[in-house]
Amino acid sequence: MSRDTKWPDKAEGARRELEALSEPPVCACAKCRAMCRKCACWPTPDEARRLIAAGYGDRLMLDSYYLVGEGEGKVFVLMPAAPKHGGERAVSWVKGLGCGLLFAGRCLLHDQGLKPIDGKLAHHAVRYGWGFYYKIALTWTTPGAKWLVQYWQMHYEKAAR
Repeated sequence: MSRDTKWPDKAEGARRELEALSEPPVCACAKCRAMCRKCACWPTPDEARRLIAAGYGDRLMLDSYYLVGEGEGKVFVLMPAAPKHGGERAVSWVKGLGCGLLFAGRCLLHDQGLKPIDGKLAHHAVRYGWGFYYKIALTWTTPGAKWLVQYWQMHYEKAAR
């Protein structure tokens, strides 16, 4: 199987697995709110596309993930930016600053139905592990996802402007 056909199949499989996860009950306890103050959540490409369409493109940042042993290498992922870091690339110290889409301790995306899968499934009593992020990263390996990253870079990335 060629590389061009392998990755879309893996990405589609990962997307289906993520969609099949049942959402834990919404929790607003101190532990759950602390997760958002520590790090923003990762969306799938479809979720990131909806965030851009809703006007949040300038409040996203570019993160990356290495698909070790898969031949793909570095995969780029758009995610909500840390406060005051919209349009930037996520570096380790920025990732610990929390999510810039919090207002008065609550996610601005929650009531709009735009909360990324990582945030939808975040719960103090549930741990999905790194395999969860691997699956989200796989969804970013398709040509459409790579195009979305390039679109975001051309229109929102500060380094490109």
